[in-house]
Amino acid sequence: TYTTDIELIRSDLDGKEYKISNTNASTLDTRMMSSSLRPNDLVNIKKISREVSNVQILGEVFFPGTFPISKNETLRSLIMRAGSFNNKAFPKAAVFQRQSLAANELKRFNKAQAEIKRKILLASQTKGVGQETFNPEVLNQLDILLQTGNTSLSLGRIVVDIQAIVDGTSEDIILEDGDTLFIPKAQNTVS
Repeated sequence: TYTTDIELIRSDLDGKEYKISNTNASTLDTRMMSSSLRPNDLVNIKKISREVSNVQILGEVFFPGTFPISKNETLRSLIMRAGSFNNKAFPKAAVFQRQSLAANELKRFNKAQAEIKRKILLASQTKGVGQETFNPEVLNQLDILLQTGNTSLSLGRIVVDIQAIVDGTSEDIILEDGDTLFIPKAQNTVS
């Protein structure tokens, strides 16, 4: 708890309405700590945040895993904490994903998907003179296609030049809780 700033919120009836007063004190303030509480008093004791943000670095680094991060920690410092790239690493193909970005992209994707479904349904119900409506089988296939698309694997990707960040020639990225960096193995094939 944060004991140097305790709030006492007191409600006193003044005629037909309550007057509210706030008093701030510390546990070291013996006068305030020895005063008696009254009915309807509220005491607000603040809690110091102990939330820990975590990021993951996977693939071809010496120490892959989940790392707790401090405020304003950067991608470069994470790579250094993970022991940097091993001799099998291919940093140019690194994949950096941000959880908050993925959530926003998923919302937009779901909204677009719902809009496409709505347009398909509207188009299937309109019938002009001499025209046939949509074939129900085509409509079912489109619906199945919309529902089975797995986009969660590609959501939240941010394009970064990892090698330039490590070398200090490119602007570094401040990490957020849930970020993931994957350094793949160098391939001996061309695709």
